[in-house]
Amino acid sequence: MSVPYPAPPGPYPPPGTPPYGYYPPPRYATFGTILSGAFDVYSKNFVAFFVVYLVLGAVLATINVLASLYLTNLITPLIPTDPTAPVDVNALFAALGAAIGIAILIWLVSFIVTSVVAGGMTQFAVVRNRDQPAQVSPSISAGIRRLGSVMAGSFLYGLIAASPLLAAFAVILVGIFSRNLGVIGMGILLFIPLGILAPFLYLALALFLPAIMMENRGALDSLGRSWQLTKGYRLSLFGVFLVLGILTVLVSSAVGLLTGWATGYLGVALQIAGQTFVTAFTGSWTLIAVAVAYDLIVRTPTAVYAPPPAYPTYPAFPTAPPYPGTPPPAAPPPQTPPPGP
Repeated sequence: MSVPYPAPPGPYPPPGTPPYGYYPPPRYATFGTILSGAFDVYSKNFVAFFVVYLVLGAVLATINVLASLYLTNLITPLIPTDPTAPVDVNALFAALGAAIGIAILIWLVSFIVTSVVAGGMTQFAVVRNRDQPAQVSPSISAGIRRLGSVMAGSFLYGLIAASPLLAAFAVILVGIFSRNLGVIGMGILLFIPLGILAPFLYLALALFLPAIMMENRGALDSLGRSWQLTKGYRLSLFGVFLVLGILTVLVSSAVGLLTGWATGYLGVALQIAGQTFVTAFTGSWTLIAVAVAYDLIVRTPTAVYAPPPAYPTYPAFPTAPPYPGTPPPAAPPPQTPPPGP
C-alpha cells in the first residue's frame, strides 16, 4: 500500500524562482565587490544621490563662502595699513570673538544638516543594495529621527580616529612651549606609529553609521558593532577608500581649474557652483561604499557543506521473548568428554 506525499503548503512558485529555479551566486565582501557594488548602487540611483547632495552642497557652499566674506570684511578694516598707526586692540579682540562664535555656529549648522543627510542616505543605500524599493523622503525622515545617535556617533568616530594624531601634536606643542628640542623630536617620532594607528581606527569604526540606521543601535554600541564587523575586511575597506579618495581629488582638481580663473563676484559665484557640483557628484561615494560593505558583511553566506555528524550509537537490540508453545531450546552439547565406565 503506497502512502501519498503530503501536499505543498501553498501554490508552487513560478518557474525560474527559488527554491526551484536559479539561485544567484553568493557575494562576499571583498575589494572588488564593495567597489563595484558601490558604483552599481550609485549609477542605478544617480538622480536621487545627485539631487540630495546638490542641495546639501549648495547650502554648505553658500554658508561657507558668505561666512568667509563676512569675516574678511569684519577683520580687515581693523588691521591698519600703516605700521606706525595704533591698533584698536579692544575692537580687534571683539571682532575675533565674533568670528570664533560665527565659525562655531556655522560648524554646528553644517554638522546637523550633514548628519541628517548621511543617516538618511545610508539607510537608502543599504536598502537599494538589496534591490528593495526605497524613497528619499522616508529615508531623510529616518535620519531626522536618529539624529542624536548619528551626531554622537560621528563626533566620537572623528575624535577616536584623530586621537593618535592629536596626541602627537600635543607632545610637539609641549616641547615648543617648554623650548625642549628632545620633546619636540619625540613628538615627531610618535607620528610614525600613531600615524599608522589613526587610519586603522578610521577603518575599524567606519561602519558605525549603518549600524545606527539599520540596527537601531546607540552611538557607543554602533562603534563596537563596527569594530566587530570589520574584522577581516579592513584591508579591503582601505583599498576602496583609497580609490574613492583619489577619484574625488581628481574631480575636485578638475572643477577647481575650470572655476578658479574668475575674480570678484563672478569668482565667488563660480566658487559656490564648483563646490556644489563636487559635493553633488562625489559626496555620496564613501557613504555608499560604507553601506554596501556593511550589507555584504552582515549577509555573508554561511558554509553550505559542513562535516557530517558523528554516527550515533544505539543500545543493543533486546532479545525477544519466545512465543507461547515454542519448545525450549536444546541443551548445549557437553564441553568435556563423558566419564568412562
